[in-house]
Amino acid sequence: MFKDTRKNKVMIQGAYRKLKSYYYYNKNFMIMREKISSFEDDRDAMYATFEKLAESLCHPIKMREYIDELIAQIDFYAIPKKFESDTITNNSIISNTISRDKKMKAVNFFINAPIELHILDALWTVFLAKMDYDKKVLSYSVYGNTINKSALFTDDEINFENRNLFNVYFNKYSAWRNDAFEALEKQYRFRRDSVLVSLDIKSYFYSVSFSFGDLKQYFDDHEMLKDIKNLTNILERIFIKYFEVITPYRKDISWMKKKHYPLPIGLFSSMVLGNVYLKEFDQNLLKMPGTIHYGRYVDDLLLVVDRTVKSDETASDILDDVFVDTGILKRQGSSFLFNGYNGLCVQTDKIKLLYIDHTESKAIIDLYNDTIRVIPSQMDPLPDSNLSLANFDEIAYSIENFTKEKNTNNVNMSSFRN
Repeated sequence: MFKDTRKNKVMIQGAYRKLKSYYYYNKNFMIMREKISSFEDDRDAMYATFEKLAESLCHPIKMREYIDELIAQIDFYAIPKKFESDTITNNSIISNTISRDKKMKAVNFFINAPIELHILDALWTVFLAKMDYDKKVLSYSVYGNTINKSALFTDDEINFENRNLFNVYFNKYSAWRNDAFEALEKQYRFRRDSVLVSLDIKSYFYSVSFSFGDLKQYFDDHEMLKDIKNLTNILERIFIKYFEVITPYRKDISWMKKKHYPLPIGLFSSMVLGNVYLKEFDQNLLKMPGTIHYGRYVDDLLLVVDRTVKSDETASDILDDVFVDTGILKRQGSSFLFNGYNGLCVQTDKIKLLYIDHTESKAIIDLYNDTIRVIPSQMDPLPDSNLSLANFDEIAYSIENFTKEKNTNNVNMSSFRN
C-alpha cells in the first residue's frame, strides 16, 4: 500500500487535514491547537515534513532513525480532571466568584507527542475506520467517538480530500440520551414497566489492556491489516513509549501483561480502539433478555430493561438480576467487574437506576422532553430530582414523589411513584 511516495503524501496530507479540522472545532484542548499552529508557521518546513513522513512509510528501514527520534520525544501532559468540592457551600447564593486554592483530586495523562506522530496516528485511524466500515465491527449501540462514514467514504473508497473523520460530538451525545428516554416513553405507552440503568467504567482508557496482536480478532482478519503492517508497527511503538512514561505515575496499570497497553489519551486511534475493545461486551448486552435499549458513549452506559421493581427490592437486587446473574458483570466485594475484561470495573458511586412504573405519572419523561431535550448540553443523563417541572399540572408529582434509597454499595435508585 505504501510503495508510492507520491500517493503516501496524498494520504499523509489528507490525514493531517482531518486532524486539523477536528481540533479546529474541538476548542477544549488548546495544546494540540498550539502544536498545529506552530507546525503551519513555517509552510516550507511543513511540506518537507509531509515528504519525509511519506518516505518513512515507503522505506521504513531506511527511515527508522527518523521515527526513533520522534518516538523518543513522547512524554505526557498532566491535565486536571477533578477538584475537591468546597467544604462550605451556600445553595441560596449564585455568584461569579471562583473558589481559589482548590485541591486537585484527579488528573488525566494526555500524550505529548510530536505533530508528526499525531499525523501518522490519524492516518492509521482512517484505516481502522475503513476496516470497521467493511466488516461492520461496531453496532448501532455505540454513540461516542464514532466515524462520520458519509464524509470519510466515497463509493466505498477512503476520501482523503474530506476534512471530517468523527461525527460531531454534540449530535451523538444528545442522541445517546434522547434514544434512552424514547425507549422509556415507548415502554410507558405500551403499558410496560422499565428500568433505566446508568453505569460508568472506572478510569477506562487506563484500564484497557489492549494488544496489537488482537487486531485480527477485532477486525475479522481484514486483509488491510497486512497492507498497513509497517504503520501498525509505528503505532505499537508509540503505545509502548506512552506506557513507559506514565507507568511511574499510574501504579494501577502495572498489572498489565507483556505487550498489553492502556490507550493513550489524545490519540485518534485510542478513540476508535476504545470502542472496538468493548465490541463483545456491547453485543452481550444487546442480546441479553429484557434489553429494550442499550447505548454507550465511550465509557458511559445507558441500559433500558423491561422489568418491574418489587416494593422490597433494592438497587443492589436489580443490579444482581440484570448484570451479575446474566454473567455480564461479577461481584468482588462491593465492586462490579467486567466478565472477560481484566482491569475493567464499574464506578460504583456513579451507578444510578431510574424505575418507571407504567401505572403512575410519566412526569419525569415529560420533564426530560420539555427541558433537557430542548436544551441539549452535557448534563447528567438522569435528571436530578430538584429540577423544576415544566408543566404545572404535573407539579403534584414533583420532588417529594421521588424516592431515593442507598444500599451498601452507594447505589442510587430513583423511582417515580404516585
